[in-house]
Amino acid sequence: MLKPKTVCHLIILITFFSFSKISQTQITFISDRDWNNEIYAMDPNGDNLRRLTNHPAYDGQPSWSPDGREIVFVTGRGGGGDVEIYVMNSNGNNLRNLTNHPARNISPSWSPNGRGIVFMSNRDEVKNVEIYIMDPNGNDLRRLTNHPAYDGQPNWSPDGRRIAFVSDRDLNYEIYVMDSNGNNLRRLTNHLGEDESPSWSPDGQRIAFVSNRNGRFNIYIMDSNGNNLRNLTNHPGDDGPPNWSPDGQRITFQSLMDGNFNIYVMDPNGDNLRRLTDHRAFDGLPSWSSNSKQIAFVSERDLNYEIYVTDVNGINIRNLTNHPVHDFQPNWFNSDGYLVSPDSNLMTMWGRIKRACD
Repeated sequence: MLKPKTVCHLIILITFFSFSKISQTQITFISDRDWNNEIYAMDPNGDNLRRLTNHPAYDGQPSWSPDGREIVFVTGRGGGGDVEIYVMNSNGNNLRNLTNHPARNISPSWSPNGRGIVFMSNRDEVKNVEIYIMDPNGNDLRRLTNHPAYDGQPNWSPDGRRIAFVSDRDLNYEIYVMDSNGNNLRRLTNHLGEDESPSWSPDGQRIAFVSNRNGRFNIYIMDSNGNNLRNLTNHPGDDGPPNWSPDGQRITFQSLMDGNFNIYVMDPNGDNLRRLTDHRAFDGLPSWSSNSKQIAFVSERDLNYEIYVTDVNGINIRNLTNHPVHDFQPNWFNSDGYLVSPDSNLMTMWGRIKRACD
């Protein structure tokens, strides 16, 4: 007869090795294939296409909850030019209005722990955008910024304790950071050029962003406290915005450096720059797979916008959507809610859960 401790270890082993399999992923995207913009989901190979929303109004900007159970998005279904934030189950069921306010509520983003949603809104002043946060059910709404200037483009730190954002409160667009409750606001950049699109490194130590301080929008990087500023790209064409790979080893971006928009990837120090796509049509809006091995992007190479995917070396480019109307805004998600990469993370998890039985 097996001892309780042995049974416990067997259960954990089964769970452990089930996690160690390559996680099934999903890609959401926007399409007007049914005559208006709706949210769809599909497998990474383009199979299992599902329409998640169904309304005559615009639905867009989908953002997965960290556990993969819900998707928050914006919609114009309230009418009158207002934009509301809704949430639904990942299969499209159980639709709820979270904001329910006659304003433009946009750019929702889940906190890494799934306990909050940050967004932008002009609800308190029609001509002024501020940053707000709410619980996933729409309760406990709080205004994080309060300034007559623009505050927007909020981006969570990986630990969920801080939010980087863009503001022109000092008469030009700069990057700021604040605690997730709105306290301890600090200005990170200070230049007459525009600094925008902050993007945290997965370890939370650095922030990449775009700036036109040299005449064109190029990519820069700095420590999370604003120190150690470095220029990563320096081309006559516009670069960005930067998009970190989940493993923190690369940054992908779209660029005009060769005369038309293509997808590029580089190391976080700017070295090892590689062009992944090479086409006269638009290739842009890159989005990483959760294992950092593939990049989804939008391309107009078939005379309409389609979702493509490429390996990280630029090989094996495939059209996933292949439809005569526009498909855009791809967004990857690991549907298991747990990314087991690299392998060292597997051993760390095993050590922690094993102690629960010892």
